[in-house]
Amino acid sequence: MAAVVNITEDQKAQFATDLGVHKLNATVAGCCFVFVCMNIFVMASNKAFSKAYRVLIALNVTNLFIIFGILGEAVYIIHSYKDALVNGVVPKLTSSQCIKLYTLFQVFADFAMPLIELTMGFERFTTVVLALPRCSRLDYNSHKFYLAAFAGAAFATTAPALASLAWPTQNVDFTCSRQAAFGVPFGVFNYAFNVFAIVAGLALNTATCLKARKIQQSCGNVRKIKCYTSVAVVSTLLVSVPNFISIIHATWFTMPENLMTPAPILACVNCALQFFINVGMNEEYRYRFFKVFTCGKYHPIDLPTQDTNLSTTQGKKSITQTLSIETDELKK
Repeated sequence: MAAVVNITEDQKAQFATDLGVHKLNATVAGCCFVFVCMNIFVMASNKAFSKAYRVLIALNVTNLFIIFGILGEAVYIIHSYKDALVNGVVPKLTSSQCIKLYTLFQVFADFAMPLIELTMGFERFTTVVLALPRCSRLDYNSHKFYLAAFAGAAFATTAPALASLAWPTQNVDFTCSRQAAFGVPFGVFNYAFNVFAIVAGLALNTATCLKARKIQQSCGNVRKIKCYTSVAVVSTLLVSVPNFISIIHATWFTMPENLMTPAPILACVNCALQFFINVGMNEEYRYRFFKVFTCGKYHPIDLPTQDTNLSTTQGKKSITQTLSIETDELKK
């Protein structure tokens, strides 16, 4: 029989209060899941469209891991708290016992999402600021970079998991957070990498945006720059800032609870906001979204074009045709 520890009345009161927080986390994660799925569905609904926006599709795949991780953690903690309130005890666990599917999802996403955003910034930076001659090939073979990002995230997840299985830590938090499963030092490294990569991606996107204001760009490039920069700004505010607060909390001094509690909700909102960024700032995406969800019945008067030099007649071609135009231009 597993070892258990009796809990006090104060702990019971705290658990009862925290139950509401984790129920809210689960609800928000479920709502944000809908928007992430819609985002992926729209971008993958057409072959040419999915090819042009493969980086955003990759980013939204990592968003699914984030949401599944937060949702899984919330459900597990709710179940653990209810058991503790009913039985008056909590189990003694080792770090290896806290390696759950949701903790693996969370750690994978903690590395994959920043790497993808860094890749987004690098792609636009080399194309616009450096104007490297191989940029078009980099853009169209960039799936290799995304696969490398996923492979790096998988390694960063597997290595600490194996270490935790080989050398488990005793008496960790029974709610099985990432720090309970993999240790505080790894948690600090995780947060630090997340902050560094997202801020670096923001710096690259900002430099690209400033450069693009001074030179002529195609509509396709302008749309990507606007969306990538907006995603980087939102991620910095909603993910990097809370993670930086977590670093301070884990290494220097205890932060107020009201600064720590919203982090999962902010991470979920960050995932969902990317859908609204695309709808609000990308005419091409907005057209495709309404086209898909009206089953082809949406026909605006002015369709978005891929190049500002296209004639009025060309500007009224279908979105698939204009995507083909940009693809052919980039291949030259």
